[in-house]
Amino acid sequence: IYTIIILGVISGFNLDIEKIQEKHTLWKKDQYSYVYLKLKTTPIIKEMFKNNPDVKKTIVFNTREHENIQVMFFNDVIAAYSFIPNEEDFNRLKRKGYKMVIFDNGQLPRYISKDKSVKKIDQGYWN
Repeated sequence: IYTIIILGVISGFNLDIEKIQEKHTLWKKDQYSYVYLKLKTTPIIKEMFKNNPDVKKTIVFNTREHENIQVMFFNDVIAAYSFIPNEEDFNRLKRKGYKMVIFDNGQLPRYISKDKSVKKIDQGYWN
């Protein structure tokens, strides 16, 4: 019994929580880690349509990977995608009357960057 207690105490002293988190979870201390990015972008995503709650015919493009679900969860948009639509799809959606919101990563094609009807969310989201 004493051996088990002593081994338990010694093991407790050698336990490094930060090392376990770094090696075995999504938690990383750098600014590009999954958790850090989620903490940074969630308030932006929650506030996207605060001034315009009528988003029933809105589609969001160019989200970060796996944030499309988060965008749809916090906002009542039709869909959210992590890619930029091609010109044909873009024009088809416009003709059908859909509003489009695109996260601007500084690499938008001309047919989107010049279109004033598309709401573009600033690059600050990507930094």
